[in-house]
Amino acid sequence: MSQRRRVSRLVALALAAAAAACSSSQSAQRENSDRNTAAKGGDAIALALQRCPLWAVIPAGDLETRAHITDAYLRLAHYPTAAIRAGIVLYLQSFPARDPHVLNAQQRVFALLRVVFQVPARVDPNKGLPYGVYGNPALPDGTIDFLWPFSAGSAGQLELTGVDQGAHAGPAPNVLSDFDRMASQLPRRFPATR
Repeated sequence: MSQRRRVSRLVALALAAAAAACSSSQSAQRENSDRNTAAKGGDAIALALQRCPLWAVIPAGDLETRAHITDAYLRLAHYPTAAIRAGIVLYLQSFPARDPHVLNAQQRVFALLRVVFQVPARVDPNKGLPYGVYGNPALPDGTIDFLWPFSAGSAGQLELTGVDQGAHAGPAPNVLSDFDRMASQLPRRFPATR
């Protein structure tokens, strides 16, 4: 391509971009505001996930720490969906791919997804699993406990009751992919209020 054609093409692209920017400045301002909100919330979410104890290593009898983890996840569940996703991405990206702590990060996000979205309480594995599982127990009727590691208390509140038995088969779930599918298929458990 000749130098003259490249310059003409760049000028045309610049003019088109300028025209688009002028005609959609309000839309762009809204999008930037949404991105800034997601980024700010994302930073807070990534930091909270980093600081939160790993539920999988907390003994079943340590009700205080389990309640602390549940409360932390409940606070995060009130952020907008875009901010939660941004925070999960930041948090997961803070670990190099081969870092042994990636599994711990995935376990934290796996549990958080059960708080953010109204996942089905039980799933029949014969009909296919809609999202990843990570040691979810099989129930006597053959279904999989999909709310695990949480359960619903007597008043319907979420309680962190699951204990990681360390019996995992297959790859860890792709928690970011699960987030995206859940966000498009399931209602939020709580409205975004932050």
